Amino acid sequence: MIRKLSILCLTVVAVLVASCYADKSTFATFDYPDIVVVPSVQGDTLTVAYGETLKISVDVSQEGVSSNDLEYMWEMDVQPGSYRNRAFMGDGNELEFRVLNNPSAIPYVLSLTVTNRESGYSKIKSWTVYVTSSLGEGILVAHTADGGKSSELALVAQSSITYGYTSEVPRYTWNLFSLGNDKSIDGKVTSLLARSYTNLNASVVSNFNESVIMVGTDEHIYALDPVNYKVSRSDEELFNTKNVTEFGTSYLHNVGGYSTISVNGGVPYGCMDLLDISYSRLTYPGSYENAFKPGNIVSVPELQGKVYVYDDELHTVFFCMGWCLTTSSFTPMDVDKMPDPALLADKTCVAAGHLKAMKGGFILKDSAGKYWILIVDVESASPVLQQLDAPDIDKAECFEFCDNADVIFYSVGSKLYSIVVTSGTVTVKSLSWTPSTKGEKVTMLRQYSQAWFGTHQYPTSSSESNSYQFPLKYNRLQLVIVTYDESTGEGRFYLRPYNVTTGLLSAFVDNGVYGGFNEITAICTTMR
Repeated sequence: MIRKLSILCLTVVAVLVASCYADKSTFATFDYPDIVVVPSVQGDTLTVAYGETLKISVDVSQEGVSSNDLEYMWEMDVQPGSYRNRAFMGDGNELEFRVLNNPSAIPYVLSLTVTNRESGYSKIKSWTVYVTSSLGEGILVAHTADGGKSSELALVAQSSITYGYTSEVPRYTWNLFSLGNDKSIDGKVTSLLARSYTNLNASVVSNFNESVIMVGTDEHIYALDPVNYKVSRSDEELFNTKNVTEFGTSYLHNVGGYSTISVNGGVPYGCMDLLDISYSRLTYPGSYENAFKPGNIVSVPELQGKVYVYDDELHTVFFCMGWCLTTSSFTPMDVDKMPDPALLADKTCVAAGHLKAMKGGFILKDSAGKYWILIVDVESASPVLQQLDAPDIDKAECFEFCDNADVIFYSVGSKLYSIVVTSGTVTVKSLSWTPSTKGEKVTMLRQYSQAWFGTHQYPTSSSESNSYQFPLKYNRLQLVIVTYDESTGEGRFYLRPYNVTTGLLSAFVDNGVYGGFNEITAICTTMR
């Protein structure tokens, strides 16, 4: 009897345990109706300018649930690409705020979490938000009306040079430096550069989370905030090296994704952008004045980058890799990667620039007045040294080397020519182009490149996640031709696409002429 009773008790307990387990299982797998979020904006990627007001409203519903039982929480990254530090933005079904996040090519994430107060069930909706500068992408122009005693900055936006710009009418923004600093620039602007860097003083440090516009003049160097164009640092504040007293800037350039180079007072300084914005003096075994002239320097922007210089006294090429621009010295090219030294003994450099496949190109002139083209590569033992029979090259005033082709443009007065190097064969072509008025002379040639190219904002691998999202059709595929008419005092620039194989300007596409400037002394492209 006792045994039967025990079996009965165990059976009852087992049934109760099974019943409890079944109840819990049903609770854990309860299928709540989904929360449906319908936003007022199209798509999951938003682009907004610094200072602009962003407005989003959402229509939210959950079957069988009153809207009063739902709560909202909007959040946004404080720093681009960093999810560890987020700011609370609002708690309603509408969000409206003025965007004061730093402009960056790295996006922010804005999220909305909708939660059912009773059940705790929630739904998250997120947007990728790109914050651009208040003026956006374009060509920044430095110009002077008084022969270089003072200068101003202007920005031009147009569809072939400004991502997302759709108007057929170009936009000019004048006197940017004065607007930010209540005065014009003292002296003549000689160099402009947009660069990205890591702000180690930020509350959340994210690699290359800042951008800055560098302005070099004949006496000073400035770093400008790209949002309001105010001077954030200048002269000695931009150097780690002590006792720098000459700040006149003759050269500014990005080198690879991590570095920039500046030549001040004829002395080269390098900066690792990953570590901040300040420059350090570079070591060179020869005399600085024989190598670091603007026409003797090649800066390679791709990958890790490198800098080549041709020394007019030592008659050879020196180089420094981009990742060494604060800690290393310039080194002479290996003998097997240079022509016979005897062939260079009487040659000095006229112009220099970056050619296809990260090679350094130099236009040289020998003691007899003949011109030569020298092409070198620190990673290849196949240097090219060819005599250059080019019309009026002895009168050339401007040169520009193309980094995606073995093409070099040069100008004589208002005439343009291209030099094309194919398998060691050099061909020179006269280009079909004339300025708008007879009085214009070409004063500068530049290959158009978006500002992100040559910084850490461009793809470092073939994976889609690292791909830059805003390339323009004519990036590195059009020539910027700057002119000046001394009789009228007007400066202009023209945008003309070119063929990387033939070196000819397009006969079918003309991306416009842009005027109203005084004498143009420097240009650069700006970041979004």
